[in-house]
Amino acid sequence: MENIIFFFSGTGNSLALAQEIAINLDNTELHNMSGAFEGDLQTYERIGFIFPVYFGGVPPMVRAFIEDLRFDEKMYIFGAITRGGMAGAAQDELLEIVESSGGKLACEFTVMMPGNFIAVYGALPEFIQKNLLAKSDEKAKKITDKIKVKLINQNLKPSRETVPLMKKMPDYTTFAKDYRVNHNCSGCNLCAKICPSKNITMVGHKPHFDSTCQRCMACIQWCPVAAITYKGQIRARYRHPEIKAEELFRK
Repeated sequence: MENIIFFFSGTGNSLALAQEIAINLDNTELHNMSGAFEGDLQTYERIGFIFPVYFGGVPPMVRAFIEDLRFDEKMYIFGAITRGGMAGAAQDELLEIVESSGGKLACEFTVMMPGNFIAVYGALPEFIQKNLLAKSDEKAKKITDKIKVKLINQNLKPSRETVPLMKKMPDYTTFAKDYRVNHNCSGCNLCAKICPSKNITMVGHKPHFDSTCQRCMACIQWCPVAAITYKGQIRARYRHPEIKAEELFRK
């Protein structure tokens, strides 16, 4: 029986972690949460969700995707959450979302990786990135070992002590109103292809931003000519060094 890992990733961190776990686990299908899932979850032995922490919580698109699924308590479900800082309430949220869809989360993990929210800060120095990525690979192997034996953490329960910051942000998905496009833009359309929420359309060979932004920063980080910025700010960009843009294109 196969396993399946659902991933959400803007700059490649969560996809890289998903790929590493899939390789170590073997016989594992990867599915981008930017596209609908029409398969039968009953056919999978293990079901995983891998995504980043956004403002101390689960990204809106990830929440909506999981809420559309239906589980039963016999399914083995795990989560691995990538983070640049604290995990906040993301673990609690994932637990509650899975339970609200009829399942039971067996175990969940967090993995520290290079931060990428370029609206606030630029890329970390390369030597720090390499150190974090090396450690994340090591942790991926340890996570896989636990998933292989179907580890169940009996102590998992929501603490409800931390409230995700995004719940206090009513304008969360309108964030792209402050994106700027400069004269470097070549109209290559990569930003529209990589945007997970279809928030970008090309108008007159230039990107136009709508109001479904997930704040994943993929459009800024992956632009090959650095044409897109947040409020015109120039900061060092980050992309996972082993991930190609087309691997993140919306399916």
